[in-house]
Amino acid sequence: MSRHRMGDLLRLVRRSGRAAARLGVLADDFGLLDFEGRSFPGWHHHMTLMSAAYAYTGLPALRERWDRWAG
Repeated sequence: MSRHRMGDLLRLVRRSGRAAARLGVLADDFGLLDFEGRSFPGWHHHMTLMSAAYAYTGLPALRERWDRWAG
């Protein structure tokens, strides 16, 4: 950390708050912490679906195109 400029470190600190907020959204709205299984494939499947749902809600323009295509 001592080799980096102060501005770079401040940007990282500011981003950590945003990352924590995003993790809260993933946990509360998308079930990040809801997996209770014991297998890696099951966990991977859960995380993949959760990530896809989050990405889908975050990309409204892509969602509109998908809805027209899948319509």
